[in-house]
Parts: sequence; structure tokens; C-alpha cells
Amino acid sequence: MTQALVPLPSVWNLLAWTGIGVAWIGLLTLHSIAHHPNGLLLFLEWQLMLIVMMLPSVLPVFRSLMQLTPRLIDRIAFVFPYWLIWSSFAVFLLLKPFAHHSQSMSGIQAIPFSFWQEIVLIGAGIFQFTPLKQACLEGCRSAVAMLLTYYSSGASSMLRMGTRYSLNCLGCCWALMLLMLVAGMSNATLMAVLTVVMVVERQWEHGKLFSLVVGSLLIFVGAGFCLYPLSFNL
Repeated sequence: MTQALVPLPSVWNLLAWTGIGVAWIGLLTLHSIAHHPNGLLLFLEWQLMLIVMMLPSVLPVFRSLMQLTPRLIDRIAFVFPYWLIWSSFAVFLLLKPFAHHSQSMSGIQAIPFSFWQEIVLIGAGIFQFTPLKQACLEGCRSAVAMLLTYYSSGASSMLRMGTRYSLNCLGCCWALMLLMLVAGMSNATLMAVLTVVMVVERQWEHGKLFSLVVGSLLIFVGAGFCLYPLSFNL
């Protein structure tokens, strides 16, 4: 049965956006002082990046969660899989050989696009057209309706729903997040652009069509760099 939502106090929205702002400050501070970060700093940077990039697009889901249940254990059970899945994804990527791109790039410098980066751009664009991307995007777009329809108090139920939502989110956004790794995790401009992309994909009524436009643009840019290699400032 669909649940009725009680209006959420504006203080929670204020706290959420304040947290996003603080995370931005933390990221920019790390970028300015850690020119050669170690694995621990990179993991911390990823956690801040999750807040900056992912929280704006998932705020409607988390707001609905806050409205549905006052039980802290239920809220933690829903959010914990989200943190665990995305953090595991980060650990997997940062252990890979190409992770040195994130460790060596500062926020403003000339970056020659490598063959690897061009392939990731084109691959991320192609992925936007796949049934997996579209299915996971639909799961993200309908997550609030899923919460309202299937909500059942209890940590185990919330853990299952949180895991389902988190896997949809990973399936929807992993390729876009991979772009951050190969372009440099300190690239604040790309971070802001991808954040807007993920918000529009999930929250705009024409978000699924928009995702295809983004895919076309990524393929075009990647192919352009293959044909006309260049260096540019990020």
C-alpha cells in the first residue's frame, strides 16, 4: 500500500546542502595540499566526491526515506549498502594500474588525452545506449515510488530495498564515475558537469532522452580526440 508522506522539515534540506558545500570545500582543500596523495587520501577524496556528485541526484530518495521512517536503524539499513557498494567500487578502481592518473593530476594543468582515456570516453557514451543503463536509470528514477509502495518497517526490509536501489545506482552511473578516474579525480570542472548530468538524468521528465544525448556527445568527443589528439587545460 502506498504510504502518505509527512512534510519534511526544511532544516533537513538545509543540512543536506550544507553537507554538499562542506564536501566541496574539503575536496578543493585536498586538491590544493595533496599533490601526490596516497591510497588513504584517495579513498577519502572518493568519499567526499560521492557526497558532492551523488547526493544531489539521490536527495529525493533520501528525503522520502526520512519521511517514511523515524527509526534510525531503518535509515542506516537503507543507506549502508549505498556507501558499501560505491566504496567497494572505488577500492576496485584505485587498485587498478590506471589509477595513477588520479594520483598525478592536479586541478589545472595540460593533460594530453591518451588512447585509454579516449576509449573510456567512447565506452561511457556507448554504455548510455545499452539496455542495462536504461533499466538501471529507470530503477533510479522510480526509486521514490518503490519506497512508497514497498516500504515495510524493519532493518532487514530496508537493507534489501537499499541494496536494490544501490545496485541500480551503480549500474546507472559507474561509467560516468569512471570518467572521473581517468580524467583526474581533482578535475573540479568535470566533477560539476557530471553531477549536473546525473541530476538531470534522474529528475527531469525527459531524463532518459537526455541520457542518450549525453551518450552521443561522449562518443563524439572521444572519437574527436582519437582523430585529432591534443592537450588542453582542465
